[in-house]
Amino acid sequence: MIIKDPQLINKINDLLPKDIRVWGFVETPRGFHAKNQCDSRIYEYLLPTYTLRAREKPILLKETPDSDKDIKILTKDSSLVRYVTPTDPSILLDYRVDQERLKKFKQAFSFFIGTHDFHNYTISKNPEKSTQRHIKQIDVSDPKLIEGMEWISVKLHGSSFMLHQIRKMISIAMLCVHTNASLSMIPMTLNKEISLNIPKAPATGLLLDRPVYDYYNEKVKSLGNKDSIEFDFYSQEIETFKQDFIYSHLFKQEQADNAFESFLINVNVHLPFDYPYLLSIIMSRVNELVHAVANLSHVERPYLENLLAIKKLRLAKDPVDLELEEAAAKCSLQEEKDRAQKGIKKSNELLREAEHKVQVEKDKIQKVETENEKYSVDHRTLEVYRQELTELLDSEGDVFSNQESLKQAVEDCKEQSKKKFEDMENLEKVKELLKEADSSILEGILELRSSSLKESMMGEGKVYFPNNAYDALVKARELYPDLPGFPSPTEYKNEKDDTGAYYSPMQKYLWDVRQKISELILWCDEEVIHLLNEETELQIKAGQKLDEYNLSRRDSLGLY
Repeated sequence: MIIKDPQLINKINDLLPKDIRVWGFVETPRGFHAKNQCDSRIYEYLLPTYTLRAREKPILLKETPDSDKDIKILTKDSSLVRYVTPTDPSILLDYRVDQERLKKFKQAFSFFIGTHDFHNYTISKNPEKSTQRHIKQIDVSDPKLIEGMEWISVKLHGSSFMLHQIRKMISIAMLCVHTNASLSMIPMTLNKEISLNIPKAPATGLLLDRPVYDYYNEKVKSLGNKDSIEFDFYSQEIETFKQDFIYSHLFKQEQADNAFESFLINVNVHLPFDYPYLLSIIMSRVNELVHAVANLSHVERPYLENLLAIKKLRLAKDPVDLELEEAAAKCSLQEEKDRAQKGIKKSNELLREAEHKVQVEKDKIQKVETENEKYSVDHRTLEVYRQELTELLDSEGDVFSNQESLKQAVEDCKEQSKKKFEDMENLEKVKELLKEADSSILEGILELRSSSLKESMMGEGKVYFPNNAYDALVKARELYPDLPGFPSPTEYKNEKDDTGAYYSPMQKYLWDVRQKISELILWCDEEVIHLLNEETELQIKAGQKLDEYNLSRRDSLGLY
C-alpha cells in the first residue's frame, strides 16, 4: 500500500509550496470526518506588545493628511473624514511591555474560562442560535522578539468559536490594559441582558493552531485498532515552520499595514461615543474615590498636627533624659560617696527628680498618641484612596494646560517638604554627634575624678579634651555649617556643683563644655521644631493641592 512508503511525507511536501506542509498521517475508519469529529479547537493570536502601552491623549485630528502614512479616521456617521499622524515606528519597535501590564493582560482572560454567553462577541443576532460557548484554556506566552519587535502569543482552546469571537476577546483584554479600564468590566460583557459594541482586533494576528480530537483519540485507544491524531509529535517542526513562514510574515504585514496601530487610534478617537463602557468603569471608580477622599480629608490636619505635637514632646523630653543621665552619673561617683554623705543624698534627690520629669514627659506623649489613634486609621485610608485616585488619573494623562499649574503646585510642595525633611534628618544626625561628644566628655570627667594622674600630666596651660568628643564636634560642624559656636574657655578655679562636690578647673571646664553642648542640642531641637511646623503645613497643603488637581482632572475626563 502507498501509506507504507517511508518517504511519502517528503514526496508530498516536495510537490507543495514551501508555506504549505504536511507533518504526518494516521489511518482512520472509513466514516471518519475531520470537521465533524473535531471536538475542540486551539487558535493562536499574535499581537505586538505596544498595543498594551498606556493610551496617549488627546489625539490630534487633522482635516488633511500630511503624508500617505497618516491614518484615516471616519466619524460615527461617516460624514467626516479626519487624519491622525501615527506613532513614530521606532517607538513601537523599541517598546517593551512591563510585568504589571502583562500580568493584567493575562488576568483579563481568566474571566472567559468556562461556559459563558458570548453574545457581545459576535455579529450574530439570531435569537434561535445559542451564543453560549465553553472555553477550556487560555495561555498567554512571555514576550518574544520577532525581527526586533516584541510580540505576545495567546492560545485559546475552546469547544467552538463564533464569528469574530476571538478577535473581540483579544480586543477587550488588550483595551482593558491600554485604556486602564477595570477588569471588573469584563463580566458585564458576558451578561446576556447587556448589549455592548466591542471592537474587533485586527484579523492579522489570528490563526488556527490545531484541531483537537480528544473524544476520537480516547475511542480508538480503547479499541486499540487505530492510531490517535496527535499534533504534539510534530511540535518542534511546527514551531520552526511558524517562525519561518507565519511570524515573520505577520511582522512584515504589520509594518506595511500598521493594522494594530490603526486599530488603537480608531478605538481611542471613538472611545467616548462607541465604547463608553471602557471609560464608565474608570469614571465610576474615580467618582467613588473623589467622594471618599473628600469625606476623609478633614482628618489630615488634626492627625498631622498631633504627630507634630508628639514630635515636639519627644524633643522636649531629650534634655530631661540628659538631666537624668547626668544625675545618674553623679550618683555613680564613688569619690563623692566616700567623701560626703550629704552630697550623695543631694545627688539621689536630683536623680529622683529627673526620673519624675522623664515620666511626666512620657505620660504627655502617651496621651497625645492615644488621642491620635482615632485619626490614624482614617488618615492611612485617605492616603490609600489618594494614591489609587492619582494613579488612575495619571493613566488618563494630562489634558489641559490650566492643570499644569496645579500639578506644579503639588510638585513644589513635595519638593519643599523633602528639603525640610532632609534638613531635619541632618539635624538629628548632628544631635547624635553632639550627644556622642557629650558622652565622651562625661567619661573624661569621670576618669579625671577617679585619678588626678592624667590631669597632672597635662602640663602648664594645657587642657585635657577627649579625642572622640573633638572628632564628633568637627563632624557635626561639617554636616550642618549653620550650627552656632560657643566661646573659648575662661579661667576656672576649684568650684563646687549643686551636690556640694568640688571640681578642679580642668574638670569644671569640661562640665562647662557639656553645658554648651546641651545648649547646642536645645538649639537643634528649636530648629527641628521650626522645620516640623513648616513641613507639617507643607504636607497639608500638598494634600489639598493634590485633591484640587485630581478633582480638576476628574471634571475633564468627559471632555475628550
